[in-house]
Amino acid sequence: HFPWIPIIQPIESYGVANYVDWKPISNQLFQLRRPGVAGANGLQFNRAK
Repeated sequence: HFPWIPIIQPIESYGVANYVDWKPISNQLFQLRRPGVAGANGLQFNRAK
């Protein structure tokens, strides 16, 4: 049996807000961090003011 592997799909398919930019990095594990350090894992929050 294979271990459970999450499949990361584009953010658009989940209806996430437009200010989230998804830039996958193939050589690292998927991690969610605080928005202040999110650039380290490919997620950036660009809120319009």
